[in-house]
Amino acid sequence: MGEFRTNVQDRMLLRLGGLCGILGSVLALGMVFAATVISLWFRWDTNALSELGVGEVSFVFNSAVVIGGVLNFIFALGVRRYLSGRRVVRIGAALIMLSSVCLAFVGVFTVAYHFAHAIVSLGYFVSAPIGFILIWLGTERGTIRTPSIVTGIAALLAILILPMIFLVVPFKVGFAVPEDPATGSGNGCLAGYLVKHRYFGKDRIDIRVEQGYEIGRPSLLLLKAEEKGEGIDVYVGGKVAMVAKGQFI
Repeated sequence: MGEFRTNVQDRMLLRLGGLCGILGSVLALGMVFAATVISLWFRWDTNALSELGVGEVSFVFNSAVVIGGVLNFIFALGVRRYLSGRRVVRIGAALIMLSSVCLAFVGVFTVAYHFAHAIVSLGYFVSAPIGFILIWLGTERGTIRTPSIVTGIAALLAILILPMIFLVVPFKVGFAVPEDPATGSGNGCLAGYLVKHRYFGKDRIDIRVEQGYEIGRPSLLLLKAEEKGEGIDVYVGGKVAMVAKGQFI
């Protein structure tokens, strides 16, 4: 009786895992695509998908990756149960589970969290393909081996090869490089450049710079610069709000 109950539970987990695997891909990708359509500023040739995690469509995008991560985690549980024989398979399934957790955290630690976002994104992109390749190595079932190795290699190629192609070939494409909502150092250089080259026809400027609208954090900076002798005095100011702090040791 106990063995029968265990078999029933296993079959239920396998069916649930398979359903979640399908939904985790279709639903999450559909929501991400919807976010790109709804967004007023997103462009495939200049923006990274991660940038949708802040701004007016952040709820849709972040919900998509969180839901996708949760559903893929359940899918990985089913895979682990179904292919519970060899150790290398269990490790592969565990890596897919880890990648699912990282994917969910992409929706929590958005590009606004810089370092944390980079860690969870890297965890997802690295652990998922390695997990599928390990499953390919550890199982002899043809119906599992082929999709596992195809998925794993395709993911690795996308991670390792495509960035190199984009760096060499002059494509205009966006990467997940978060924008600073108020770049004091950059605007200071801009002020010096404008004065040096007499952009406004005089040796001093007093202007306003607006930045950060596309990532949902509009900012206003005040720039003053004046040429004095062989140098240029530059002043950058504005109101600030504490969002983080650190300490150099």
